[in-house]
Amino acid sequence: GGKFMKFSSQFITALCRFGQYSRLLLNKPMRVFWYFIIICALCFCIKCGAFFHGYTQAGGVSGLANTYLPEFSIENGKLICADYKFEDEIAGIDIVVDTSPDFEATKEMVSDNTVAIIADSTKLIVANPMQYQEIRFDDRSFDGLTKEKIVKYLDQSLLVKLMIGCIVFMMFGMYVFNYAIYVLLSICIGNLINAFVKTQIRYGGMVKLGVYAITFPSLLTAVTSAVMNVLGYTGNNNFNVILFAVLVGVYMYLGLKNIKASNGYIVATL
Repeated sequence: GGKFMKFSSQFITALCRFGQYSRLLLNKPMRVFWYFIIICALCFCIKCGAFFHGYTQAGGVSGLANTYLPEFSIENGKLICADYKFEDEIAGIDIVVDTSPDFEATKEMVSDNTVAIIADSTKLIVANPMQYQEIRFDDRSFDGLTKEKIVKYLDQSLLVKLMIGCIVFMMFGMYVFNYAIYVLLSICIGNLINAFVKTQIRYGGMVKLGVYAITFPSLLTAVTSAVMNVLGYTGNNNFNVILFAVLVGVYMYLGLKNIKASNGYIVATL
């Protein structure tokens, strides 16, 4: 009954039942594919869990806007707002709000490699290295605009919710793509190890083994990077990459060794 292994039994076998690894190779490609997608989703939730928790705690987009937007209103084409200045040289962000009569926002204030938001009493400049845009407050559509109205719009807008949904979906898509590269890496490691172990395994079998071998390394590195994020560590990620490669090597070796021992050889079809 290897062809009908449930996700839970595939998962436990991939984690620690090395003696039964030959059974994993009997699963149909589609079953292995869905196993891969579920593992990706689990790791995605672990890695981004802290971010999404903070995001919901802050009250979503409207909550973030309420926290970080200064109190302002636009009346008769003029911005009414307390002066505000924020600069982050590392991230390359520059925000200046100055509504005093002697201050004028100009293109020259924007440096080449920063994201800049500069506002005076009559206009707003939004610029990044690729584009430059000027928004004038005397546009009738801005009249009566306040921070409260923006927060309320963000809270009720279906479009904003759909956009966030699309961003999360795209992030997950990128994640799946990354994990597909990890599977390719584990296949390469598996082929290197198999030059010594000499298990007779077809390419399709090696692909399946590659998917199952990344189970524990993926979950562990997802947990370690989530913990690092919670602790505020933003250094390089070399430790996780090395840990991942070593663990994949161990799982591939144990898998190939046990497949050889239990079957002599496996005819794994794609």
